[in-house]
Amino acid sequence: MVSNGLTLAVVAVLLAVGFQVHFHWDALFSPAQEWRGLTHWLNKDAWRYSPLDWLPFTPLLTCEPNVSALMSRFDWKIVPLSGWKDLSDPDNASSRTGDGLFDTCGSLDEQPWAENTTVADPKTVWATPHAVQRLLDIAEKRLDTKRPNRVVVFSGSEMPLSRAFGRNDSERRETVKQLQKYFKRIVYQTKDIRLPGVDIAPMGLCWGYMMTTVKVWVDDDLENKNVSLEESYSNFTKTIRGNLSTKSRDILATGGLVAGWLSANATMEGLKLLAFYGMLYPPSNSSLKAVATAYESRLRLRAWLGLAENGTEVTSPAGRAAGVEYRFFSQREWWHQLAKYKFLLSPLGSGIQAAKNIEALLVLTIPVIQRMSFTTFDDLVRIGFPLVLVNGWVEVTPANASRWW
Repeated sequence: MVSNGLTLAVVAVLLAVGFQVHFHWDALFSPAQEWRGLTHWLNKDAWRYSPLDWLPFTPLLTCEPNVSALMSRFDWKIVPLSGWKDLSDPDNASSRTGDGLFDTCGSLDEQPWAENTTVADPKTVWATPHAVQRLLDIAEKRLDTKRPNRVVVFSGSEMPLSRAFGRNDSERRETVKQLQKYFKRIVYQTKDIRLPGVDIAPMGLCWGYMMTTVKVWVDDDLENKNVSLEESYSNFTKTIRGNLSTKSRDILATGGLVAGWLSANATMEGLKLLAFYGMLYPPSNSSLKAVATAYESRLRLRAWLGLAENGTEVTSPAGRAAGVEYRFFSQREWWHQLAKYKFLLSPLGSGIQAAKNIEALLVLTIPVIQRMSFTTFDDLVRIGFPLVLVNGWVEVTPANASRWW
């Protein structure tokens, strides 16, 4: 049952976000490509070819490149230039500060617009959350209000719906009313509140994680395994395609190599100052509530597992009985290991949704997510995502795991 049901559900999800598989080995490995180092090559070229050209990326434009096969399918793009800086490019060497986490990031508020509105009568529009008023101004001049099937997707930063559409319920409802003059459907990625007329937009993969992973993967192959670049890339493609025959382990909980800041006490201290000034969390304009809830979600998971500070051994009877393993994997190991597990315990991210969920689904591992105070994941289940939702980690038991699978 799980083989057919889960596979069909994942296929439905991936079709819903709209990508197809394309292979371009001849172009990818062409000798004519300028070689300025592997990282530079990955950043500048690798995303154009399989598997990266068919994976559903939803770029966080403060820290990631403005490239996505999914986004490119939209008729209009109302987005700024990406704030991302490719530090492998010698021209950006002066941007290095030693803080690798945010060296590549820039504020979207300071970026010029790079919109594409050449299609006369667009059916699909992709816009960043802070572009709401700009979109309405353009729509008033350009769009026919009679088109019955036009859709707008708000993605590109973690600015929450509760801020982008207004500061109170009356303002938000008015924004929806204005958008509905031109759009039959409005979908929003960081949907932190219920708002009539606005549906959930799924979060896709994260460039920040994937580019680094591909680099580590290829570097390791070239240095240690005596395989060609083409073979290495092909093997990576095969690994990220799910196969139920690899499911030899039960439940995984894991720490994050990049999102560790969401477990840090210093993060919570910083929220107090940002709240005092009425600011969002920089540089991604994240909801302070979402960041605080992500911290709390991780804290509760560690407590339920009985993890000591900085520890990785599950000591709680409940966690052990459920067969949960808490492990850290290197970037090279991550996809191989994730594919072995049936379930992934997945705390919230700073944008409520987390890229780890779609990573799990790609290898047919089911994310188990604590709802906390958001309806985001119930909305995703409603449109077909195969997620397990719990109100508390105590619901992760052997009996429930057997039923879920």
